[in-house]
Amino acid sequence: WKGWSALTEQFDSLPKPVQRRDEWDLYEQGWVFRGHKKDKYPLEPSIERVHTEWAEAEHRMLQEFQSKAPLHMDSRRLPPTASEHKLSWLATMQHYGAPTRLLDFTYSPYVALYFALRNRNDNEAESDAEVWAIDAAAVKAFAMKVSHGADDKIREHEGRPRKKGKQTRYGTC
Repeated sequence: WKGWSALTEQFDSLPKPVQRRDEWDLYEQGWVFRGHKKDKYPLEPSIERVHTEWAEAEHRMLQEFQSKAPLHMDSRRLPPTASEHKLSWLATMQHYGAPTRLLDFTYSPYVALYFALRNRNDNEAESDAEVWAIDAAAVKAFAMKVSHGADDKIREHEGRPRKKGKQTRYGTC
C-alpha cells in the first residue's frame, strides 16, 4: 500500500470514457471497474459459482422468479414477460440476490474500491482486495457472444430454432 495519493494518481491516469449520447446509452470506449473483496476471487458471475449448467439453471430460476414476483412486488414496476425484456428481468433478479449471468461493473474506480473494501469478513481481510480495470468494448463483445450462446441453448432445449436476424451493436433484432 503506497497511500491514498498514489492510488488516486493511478485511477486518474486511466483514459476517460467517451460521453454517452443519452442516459440509456452505454459508453463505447474506456474502462469499467469491478471491486473484489479478495484477490483470489475469480471474475465470474454468481451463477457460474453455483451451477455448472448455468444456462438451464438460469432459465428455471427466471421462470420461477417471473411467476412469483407479482406476489411480492408492485406489478407496475416489473418488466414485461416478453423474451426481449430478459435482461431487465435478470437485472431485477440480481438486485434481489438471485444468481444470474450478470456481473456488476461501474465506470468509477472509486465505486469499485468501495465494494472491494465494504463488509470484508475475517477470511477476506487476510488477503488483498482488488479493483479490476477492464476494456469496456472487449467485455461487451465477449458478453454478447456468451449470452447469445446461452439463449441458443435454451431455444434448442425448448425445441425452438436459433434466433436469426440482423446483428446490431446491441444484439440480434
